[in-house]
Amino acid sequence: MPNIVFSNQYSVEYQQDIEWKTGVKYYKNGDVYIGMFKFNVPHGLGICYYARGDKYIGHLKFGDLSGNGVYYFQSGARCEGEYKAGRSNGNGIYYFPSGNIYEGEFKAGRFNGNGIYYFINGNRYEGEFKAGEINGNGTSHFKNDDMYEGEYKAGKINGNGIYYFKNGDRYEGKFKAGQFCDNGTYYLENINIYEGDNFKMITYIKENLKRVSFVEGSTTTINVTCTASAKNNLN
Repeated sequence: MPNIVFSNQYSVEYQQDIEWKTGVKYYKNGDVYIGMFKFNVPHGLGICYYARGDKYIGHLKFGDLSGNGVYYFQSGARCEGEYKAGRSNGNGIYYFPSGNIYEGEFKAGRFNGNGIYYFINGNRYEGEFKAGEINGNGTSHFKNDDMYEGEYKAGKINGNGIYYFKNGDRYEGKFKAGQFCDNGTYYLENINIYEGDNFKMITYIKENLKRVSFVEGSTTTINVTCTASAKNNLN
């Protein structure tokens, strides 16, 4: 816990309840809080300016970020939504400096539960997250109109699933670390085009599988802690 300078440099306006007041509080580490206080502790609506360059605008509860608010990171990232005990908890939206966006559930400052991850390259993932990563069941929509439905692990396509190609073909089977496994089944939309030429058909299937590049949206690991506990900064 940082040392706090309890100064009289408040701009205080007393309200009807003497427990409540509004003002400014300066901290030895360079942090500044402007807003509502209860029993001289930041509580209610306020703004937190952190010495590291971050900023929070929203509700606090006895010094913790708690309620609805927006956290602006020095990096350019932004997290809007529900906070509890100093961290993102509940529903929210996280905007990355890169342009990627996560919208969904948070737990203890991480993506956790159901959510949607929008990649700036046009890909989109909808499904389950755990401890900041894509984990569980979900669906990836790729910018080339291919689609994958199935299991994910540690941010990658992993387990049982179905990959749908834009032309109507599909692959059903197991995947490992974002790659096709050999024990799956490839279904052709139009088998007649090969006129019984098995070699030509097999070559086509191999080339089609090879061309699939599990780019960002299926192999990328996402692990973001949205904010450190406010207890380390505002108490």
